[in-house]
Amino acid sequence: MSDYWPTILELTSPLMITAVSSVLDLLTIEYMADFHKWYEHDFCDSSTVILGDNEVWIEIQIDVRNLDTEEAQITIRLESKAYESAHNMITQHTNQEGRKDLIKFCTDIAESACAEGFRLRFDNKILPPLNISEFVRILKSIDEDPGLINGLAISSVHWPEINSYWLEWNTLDNYYIKDFF
Repeated sequence: MSDYWPTILELTSPLMITAVSSVLDLLTIEYMADFHKWYEHDFCDSSTVILGDNEVWIEIQIDVRNLDTEEAQITIRLESKAYESAHNMITQHTNQEGRKDLIKFCTDIAESACAEGFRLRFDNKILPPLNISEFVRILKSIDEDPGLINGLAISSVHWPEINSYWLEWNTLDNYYIKDFF
């Protein structure tokens, strides 16, 4: 995927290996992805998915961190069409339908993986895997880029820590959502 505004969806780790099957099933059934079979090891594949009215190219990366504890890390790269459907880069206006579709996609993925948190950001630098402590630290910092869309599970014990740092959180499915469009 080579384009101008690619994004990456990061789920807070660690996730259980069972989350992988749930995410792949969701992408295949709800978003019309066509992935190859996963064989319980590191996995990388790409496909198109349907986001609202758009067909968007994605690449999913699954890293099995520890087979003994059954922990995995899931990241999804999205081509720029996903971001551009939510935000017009020329006029700098937000397309509300595209924004809702992108937020729903992120929330669906996080919920299917039972992730405590998630972040959609521009894919412009390599960062270490996102864990919940780092996620909370970034959202509480004035020096860090919080990304484009952030979600924290409603059941998270970290909600009181970050609630006061940003105004106007929304809720969707079982997540508090903060977007920066």
